[in-house]
Amino acid sequence: MAILSVFIISQIIEIEIDSVALDSVYYRYEPIESVFAITVPSEFYINEEAYIDREELDINGSKNFSFDINDGFDQGLDLKVAGKIEGIEIEGNLSDQSMPENTIALSEVEKINLQLKGPGFYAGVGDLTLHLPFGLQDNITGVRAATFKDRNTIGLGYAVNRGAYTQEIFLGEEGKQSPYILNGRVIPGSETVYLSKGISLPIRLMKEIDYNLDYEQGVISITNRHIINALCRIIVEYQQANENYANTYYLTDGNLCNGPFTWTALYRVDQDNRDTPLAFSLTPDEIQNLESSGDSARIYHTYADSSAQGNYRIQDSHFVYVGENNGDFLVNFFYAGDNNGEYIYDPVIKAFNYLGPGLGNYSPKQLLPLPKSLIFYGIGGEYDQAVYVDILGSEYDHNTFSRIDDRDNRGFGTLMKIKKTWARFGINANYVYYDPDYRSPVAESDIDHQYQWNTVDPIQYLAYTELMFKPLERFSCEAGYGVLNGDHQRRTIRIRPLIFELGMDIIDTLNRYYAGLETNIRRLSLTGNYQHSQHTDQANLKVYYNLSDHDHLGIITSYDADDGNRGFTTSMEWISRPLSVRLGQRWYNDTSYIFGNTSFRFYRNGWTANGNVEQSQRYWQKKDEQYIKVQSGQGNYVYDPVTGTYLEKPGGDYIRKLVFLPEYEKITARNLAIEGGYSSSIFELLTRVRYIDEINFKSINTQLINSIALDDIDIEIDISQEINDDRRYALAGIWTQYRSLAFAPYFQRLILHFDANDKIEKQNEFTKEKRTEFGGSIAYRIGDIITCQPLAGYYYNTFYSEFFPDLNIIMQKPVLSLLIAVPFIKKGRAEIIGDLNYRFFNIDSVPYFYTANEPSGLEKIITVNLSLNAGSNTLLSTNYRLDMPPDNNIRHNFKLQARIDF
Repeated sequence: MAILSVFIISQIIEIEIDSVALDSVYYRYEPIESVFAITVPSEFYINEEAYIDREELDINGSKNFSFDINDGFDQGLDLKVAGKIEGIEIEGNLSDQSMPENTIALSEVEKINLQLKGPGFYAGVGDLTLHLPFGLQDNITGVRAATFKDRNTIGLGYAVNRGAYTQEIFLGEEGKQSPYILNGRVIPGSETVYLSKGISLPIRLMKEIDYNLDYEQGVISITNRHIINALCRIIVEYQQANENYANTYYLTDGNLCNGPFTWTALYRVDQDNRDTPLAFSLTPDEIQNLESSGDSARIYHTYADSSAQGNYRIQDSHFVYVGENNGDFLVNFFYAGDNNGEYIYDPVIKAFNYLGPGLGNYSPKQLLPLPKSLIFYGIGGEYDQAVYVDILGSEYDHNTFSRIDDRDNRGFGTLMKIKKTWARFGINANYVYYDPDYRSPVAESDIDHQYQWNTVDPIQYLAYTELMFKPLERFSCEAGYGVLNGDHQRRTIRIRPLIFELGMDIIDTLNRYYAGLETNIRRLSLTGNYQHSQHTDQANLKVYYNLSDHDHLGIITSYDADDGNRGFTTSMEWISRPLSVRLGQRWYNDTSYIFGNTSFRFYRNGWTANGNVEQSQRYWQKKDEQYIKVQSGQGNYVYDPVTGTYLEKPGGDYIRKLVFLPEYEKITARNLAIEGGYSSSIFELLTRVRYIDEINFKSINTQLINSIALDDIDIEIDISQEINDDRRYALAGIWTQYRSLAFAPYFQRLILHFDANDKIEKQNEFTKEKRTEFGGSIAYRIGDIITCQPLAGYYYNTFYSEFFPDLNIIMQKPVLSLLIAVPFIKKGRAEIIGDLNYRFFNIDSVPYFYTANEPSGLEKIITVNLSLNAGSNTLLSTNYRLDMPPDNNIRHNFKLQARIDF
C-alpha cells in the first residue's frame, strides 16, 4: 500500500502573551456570544434547594503510599469528597490518576482542591479553575475566596502559578497525524484542543478519543478519527509549565447588579519572581546585563557545570568530548533546529561534536529568559443583556530587572457590543479597539480568526455589524459588514430557505461562495456543505441512518482541491453495542492511504471477546540513546569495557537518556489487540494477542492462560511470547524474542511450579545474548494460623553471545527458601523469608557481561515483611530486604507502604 509521499510543510504560528493583541467574536458563519460579555463566576453560586433536609458528606477513593530508600517517596491517590455539613456544601478532589506517570511527587499532584460553598460565601484552595469576567479562565494553584448576595459579588485570589497561558496554531500537513510539537512542557489537563477541517466549523477534541498528548515532551497526536490534510487547522490552548522563574498571581474582582444594569470590575497581577530562577543560576554579569539592556535584552546562557565527572573540556572556546569522566564539564545540549546550532550529535561516540556556528543542530546555549510582569484590569457594564461595554487596561513589563523601556508598558482597550432580537429583525454589532501597547492574559482572538479575515494581522481596530431579517418561520437572511485595522474589509451575506443555506463571504480581494443543507427525515440525517474560493474547492457530505436506538450507520465524504492538488476522503461508520467499525480511504493526487478502526465487545454464556483493530498514519522522529555518568550507586546501568556495552543493573553508575534527532519519517502503523476467553465453575481460559506493525518497528505479544479448579487441586498454565524488532535508533536495530511456559499445579498444601524460558537479543543481526532456562520448585505449606512453608528448586541456564563465540556457558542454580508467617494483634501479619541461591558455572573465568547481575557463588537474601490491615485497607506495610551476594557487595533496602480505601 502506498504511503502518501506528497505533503505540505506545516506553518506553526506561536502566540505568546507579549505578542497577543487580537479579538474577534465571530465564528465563520454563526455569531457567538461575546468573549468579553459580563459574566459572574459560576463557582460562587449554590443550589439553595440542596440545603433542605439533607446533611451528609460522602468520601470515597483510595490512597497508596510507598517509601523506598533506593527509589524514594512514591504515592498514588484518587480521593473525592462531596456533600454538606451544617449548611455548607463541600466538594474536594485529590487525584493523580490521569497523569502520564503512574505516580508523582505530592507537590505535583494533578488535582488537589477543596471547595466550600454556603449562603453568601465561597472558598476554595488547591488546584482551581477560575471563570473570571472578560472571558478569562485561569488555572491556579492557590486560594480563592468570595462573598456574594443575590448577584452581587466580591472575590479575591492568590496563587503560585504552575504555568502560563499559551496558544499555538498548526496548519495541518497532508497525511500527518503526528507529531505536532508544542513550545514546551504542558501542565497536565490544562489543554483545550480545537480542529477545523477545511470549511467545517471548529470542533473541540476529546482527549484519548480524538487526540493524545505527551505532557512532558509537549507532543500532540491526532487519532485517525480525524484525518489531517493541508487545509486543517489545529489550535491548542494550554498552560506551559513554568521552567524559568517561580510565578506569583493575585486578583480581586467584583460584580454589582442594579435592575437591568450590571457592573463588573477586575484587577489581576501575574508576575515572575526574578530572584528565584528554576533551572539556572544568574551570574552577576548576567544580572548587570539584564538591568542595562531593557526589554530588548538578548543574553545567551551556557548550560554547563564544572564537574570532576565531566565529559567535555573547553578547547578554542568550544566544548570537546574527551570521554567518560575525563573532562571538566557536564554540558546540556538543546535542539536548536537545522543549521541553527554549533554542534551535531554523533551516534558512534554518543556525544556532541563541534562544527561551527550555523553548521549544527544542537547548542549548549539558550536565550536567557526574561522575568515578566503583567497587570490586567477592567471595568465593564451591561444593560438588559443587550448592550455591553468593557474598558480594559494592562501594564506589561517584558524585563522586570530593568526600568529601561518601561514607558510603553501601559496600554488600553475598548470593547462594545449590541445584540438584540425583535420579532422579525435582529442586530449584532461589535466594536473593538486596542492600542499597540495593550496586552491580555489570554489570546483575544476567536480560534478561527485568521481564517475568517484571511490574515495573520493582530487586531488593533475591529468593527463588525450583522443584521438579520426573518419574514417566515423557515426563511431568514443575514448580512454583515466589518473592517479590521482599516486595512481589511469583510462582507457577508447568508440566506436560509427551508433546509438549505447559501452565502457569500468577501474578504478584501478574496471571494468565498458556499452552499449547504441540513435535514432529518425519519431515521435519516443528512448534512452537507460546499465552498469555492479563489484557490480552493471544498465539499463535505455526511449521511447517517439510525437502524435503532443503539445502531447507527454513516457515510462521510469530503473533497478538497487547491493549486494542482486533489484530495478525496471517504469513510464508513457502523456503531452498535457489540461492534463498531470505521473504515476509510484518503486519495491525494497519485497516492492513497487506508485507515480504519474496528472494536468489538461480546459476552455470552461464559464466552467473552474484546478487541480493537486500527490502522493510522503518523510521523516519527529518529532517536538515539546516551548514557550519562552519575554518582556511584545512583544510576541503573553499568559499563562493560570488554564488550563496550551498557548493562542494566540496579545501583549502577550511569543513567540512560534519549536524544531526538532532527530526522522525521512518515509511517503507516497497524495495531491489533484481541482478548478472548471462556469461564465456567471449574475452568477458565484467557488468551491475548497484541500486534503492532510500522516502519522500523514491529511488536507481537501473545499469551494463553488456562486454569482448572477442582476440590483438592488447582492447575494453572501460562504460555506467552513477545517479539520486538526495533530499528528506530540511529546506531543499531534491536531484535528481541522472549518465550515462556509456566506450569503450576496446587494439590492441597503442596505447591509445584515449573518454568521454561527462552530469550534472544540481536543488534543488527549480531547475537548479543541468547539464554535458555529450565527449572522449577516444590513447596509445602504447614499450618493455618502460624504458617511455615519450605521450598526447594533448581534452574538450569545456557548462554551464548557472539561477543564470546568460543564459550559454551552453562549456569546451574539450586535454590532453598523458608517462609514463616505469624499473625499478631487482630489484623496484623509478620513474615520472614530466607532465600539461598547458589550459582555455579561450567567454566572458571566467566565474563562480567554475564555475572554483572548474577555473580557466581552463594547469594543469601533475608526479607522481613510486617503488615497491619483493617478491612480492605493496608494501614501499614514494611518491607526490609538484605541481599548478600557472593561478591560481598551487600545491598539492603527498606520500604514502607500503605493503602487506604475511602
